[in-house]
Amino acid sequence: MIAVALLDFVRSGAFGPVTLGQSRERLRELLGPPDAWGPSQQGPAHALIWKYGTTEFHFPGPALSLIHSDAFEIPQGGARIDLDPWILRFGLALPSVEAALTDEGIAYRRHDDRHNPGAILLRTEAGVAFLFAELDGGNPPGLSGFSLLEEP
Repeated sequence: MIAVALLDFVRSGAFGPVTLGQSRERLRELLGPPDAWGPSQQGPAHALIWKYGTTEFHFPGPALSLIHSDAFEIPQGGARIDLDPWILRFGLALPSVEAALTDEGIAYRRHDDRHNPGAILLRTEAGVAFLFAELDGGNPPGLSGFSLLEEP
Protein backbone atom coordinates (compact mmCIF):
# COMPACT_ATOMS: atom_id res chain seq x y z
CA MET A 1 0.00 0.00 0.00
CA ILE A 2 1.23 3.50 -0.80
CA ALA A 3 0.31 6.76 0.91
CA VAL A 4 -0.94 9.65 -1.22
CA ALA A 5 -1.89 13.09 0.11
CA LEU A 6 -4.15 15.06 -2.23
CA LEU A 7 -2.62 18.28 -0.91
CA ASP A 8 0.76 17.08 -2.24
CA PHE A 9 -0.92 16.13 -5.55
CA VAL A 10 -2.37 19.64 -5.83
CA ARG A 11 1.06 21.18 -5.12
CA SER A 12 3.17 18.97 -7.38
CA GLY A 13 1.00 17.16 -9.91
CA ALA A 14 2.40 13.82 -8.69
CA PHE A 15 -0.10 11.33 -7.27
CA GLY A 16 2.36 9.84 -4.80
CA PRO A 17 4.86 7.95 -6.99
CA VAL A 18 2.51 8.11 -10.01
CA THR A 19 3.15 10.75 -12.67
CA LEU A 20 1.78 11.41 -16.12
CA GLY A 21 3.63 9.63 -18.90
CA GLN A 22 4.08 6.35 -17.02
CA SER A 23 3.11 3.04 -18.62
CA ARG A 24 0.45 0.60 -17.43
CA GLU A 25 3.27 -1.73 -16.44
CA ARG A 26 4.84 0.94 -14.22
CA LEU A 27 1.47 1.75 -12.64
CA ARG A 28 0.97 -1.93 -11.87
CA GLU A 29 4.46 -2.08 -10.30
CA LEU A 30 3.61 0.90 -8.10
CA LEU A 31 -0.02 0.13 -7.19
CA GLY A 32 -0.69 -3.49 -8.09
CA PRO A 33 -3.65 -4.50 -10.25
CA PRO A 34 -6.52 -2.00 -10.49
CA ASP A 35 -9.73 -2.35 -8.49
CA ALA A 36 -11.69 -1.91 -11.72
CA TRP A 37 -11.01 -1.11 -15.36
CA GLY A 38 -12.78 -0.46 -18.62
CA PRO A 39 -13.71 -0.47 -21.33
CA SER A 40 -12.02 -3.70 -22.37
CA GLN A 41 -13.12 -7.25 -22.95
CA GLN A 42 -9.47 -8.35 -22.75
CA GLY A 43 -8.73 -7.28 -19.16
CA PRO A 44 -6.76 -4.39 -17.69
CA ALA A 45 -3.73 -4.80 -19.98
CA HIS A 46 -5.83 -3.27 -22.79
CA ALA A 47 -8.21 -1.07 -20.79
CA LEU A 48 -8.35 2.68 -21.36
CA ILE A 49 -9.09 3.39 -17.69
CA TRP A 50 -7.70 1.83 -14.51
CA LYS A 51 -9.50 2.68 -11.30
CA TYR A 52 -8.20 2.56 -7.72
CA GLY A 53 -10.87 3.61 -5.25
CA THR A 54 -12.44 6.77 -6.67
CA THR A 55 -9.40 7.72 -8.77
CA GLU A 56 -9.18 6.94 -12.48
CA PHE A 57 -5.95 6.63 -14.47
CA HIS A 58 -6.53 7.09 -18.23
CA PHE A 59 -4.43 5.47 -20.94
CA PRO A 60 -5.67 6.53 -24.41
CA GLY A 61 -2.34 5.19 -25.69
CA PRO A 62 0.64 3.49 -24.06
CA ALA A 63 1.23 6.26 -21.48
CA LEU A 64 -0.83 7.69 -18.62
CA SER A 65 -2.30 11.01 -19.77
CA LEU A 66 -5.03 11.80 -17.21
CA ILE A 67 -5.56 11.34 -13.47
CA HIS A 68 -9.21 12.03 -12.68
CA SER A 69 -11.87 11.71 -10.00
CA ASP A 70 -15.51 12.74 -10.20
CA ALA A 71 -17.46 9.98 -8.43
CA PHE A 72 -16.84 10.52 -4.74
CA GLU A 73 -18.35 11.81 -1.55
CA ILE A 74 -14.85 11.94 -0.07
CA PRO A 75 -12.01 10.74 -2.33
CA GLN A 76 -10.97 7.16 -1.51
CA GLY A 77 -7.90 5.16 -2.52
CA GLY A 78 -9.32 1.66 -2.59
CA ALA A 79 -7.38 -1.33 -1.31
CA ARG A 80 -3.94 -0.19 -2.48
CA ILE A 81 -3.78 3.54 -1.77
CA ASP A 82 -3.95 5.14 1.67
CA LEU A 83 -5.45 8.40 0.42
CA ASP A 84 -5.51 11.57 2.52
CA PRO A 85 -8.32 13.63 0.92
CA TRP A 86 -7.11 16.96 2.38
CA ILE A 87 -10.28 19.13 2.43
CA LEU A 88 -11.86 17.67 -0.70
CA ARG A 89 -15.42 16.39 -0.67
CA PHE A 90 -18.18 16.40 -3.27
CA GLY A 91 -20.12 19.69 -3.34
CA LEU A 92 -17.47 21.70 -1.46
CA ALA A 93 -18.04 25.42 -2.12
CA LEU A 94 -15.73 27.26 -4.50
CA PRO A 95 -14.74 29.93 -1.93
CA SER A 96 -13.68 27.17 0.50
CA VAL A 97 -11.26 25.69 -2.03
CA GLU A 98 -9.93 29.12 -3.02
CA ALA A 99 -9.31 29.96 0.66
CA ALA A 100 -7.58 26.61 1.29
CA LEU A 101 -5.32 27.05 -1.75
CA THR A 102 -4.45 30.58 -0.65
CA ASP A 103 -3.76 29.42 2.92
CA GLU A 104 -1.40 26.74 1.55
CA GLY A 105 0.37 29.27 -0.70
CA ILE A 106 -0.72 27.42 -3.85
CA ALA A 107 -1.18 29.73 -6.82
CA TYR A 108 -4.17 29.07 -9.07
CA ARG A 109 -6.14 30.56 -11.95
CA ARG A 110 -9.92 30.75 -12.04
CA HIS A 111 -11.79 30.63 -15.35
CA ASP A 112 -14.96 29.41 -17.01
CA ASP A 113 -14.92 25.82 -18.26
CA ARG A 114 -15.36 26.01 -22.03
CA HIS A 115 -16.66 22.41 -22.12
CA ASN A 116 -19.32 22.87 -19.42
CA PRO A 117 -21.34 26.09 -19.70
CA GLY A 118 -21.85 27.66 -16.28
CA ALA A 119 -19.05 25.62 -14.70
CA ILE A 120 -15.88 27.10 -13.21
CA LEU A 121 -12.35 25.68 -13.17
CA LEU A 122 -9.59 26.39 -10.70
CA ARG A 123 -6.21 25.28 -12.08
CA THR A 124 -3.09 25.16 -9.92
CA GLU A 125 0.42 25.89 -11.18
CA ALA A 126 1.05 22.12 -11.12
CA GLY A 127 -1.87 21.66 -13.54
CA VAL A 128 -4.40 20.10 -11.18
CA ALA A 129 -7.88 21.37 -12.07
CA PHE A 130 -10.93 21.50 -9.83
CA LEU A 131 -14.32 21.55 -11.56
CA PHE A 132 -17.18 23.42 -9.92
CA ALA A 133 -20.62 22.91 -11.41
CA GLU A 134 -24.19 23.49 -10.29
CA LEU A 135 -25.24 20.42 -8.34
CA ASP A 136 -28.89 19.36 -8.32
CA GLY A 137 -29.87 22.73 -9.76
CA GLY A 138 -28.29 24.47 -6.79
CA ASN A 139 -26.38 27.66 -6.78
CA PRO A 140 -23.54 28.41 -6.07
CA PRO A 141 -21.55 25.71 -7.83
CA GLY A 142 -19.90 22.96 -5.80
CA LEU A 143 -16.90 20.72 -6.36
CA SER A 144 -17.81 17.94 -8.78
CA GLY A 145 -14.37 16.63 -9.77
CA PHE A 146 -10.65 17.15 -10.04
CA SER A 147 -8.05 16.05 -12.56
CA LEU A 148 -4.57 16.39 -13.96
CA LEU A 149 -4.40 16.25 -17.76
CA GLU A 150 -1.30 15.96 -19.88
CA GLU A 151 -1.11 19.14 -21.92
CA PRO A 152 -0.36 18.67 -25.64
